[in-house]
Amino acid sequence: MAVRTINISLDEKLLEEVDKAAKSEYSSRSDYIRTSLLKNIPRDHTNLDQQVMAAAKKVLKTYKSDFKNLVNR
Repeated sequence: MAVRTINISLDEKLLEEVDKAAKSEYSSRSDYIRTSLLKNIPRDHTNLDQQVMAAAKKVLKTYKSDFKNLVNR
């Protein structure tokens, strides 16, 4: 993934809050802002959903008889 440098404008108070939060997480300002953006930008979870479903099917297949026994109790 290519990295580009950008400029953003923040008021002094917000910048102080960002720096304080970054320091508390032992992170750089850039890393803190990058992580915050990644947490808040909607993502396409299709691939993740498919992985979760595949894992769930595997678990169900593996423990099918155990589940049946629990249901029949």
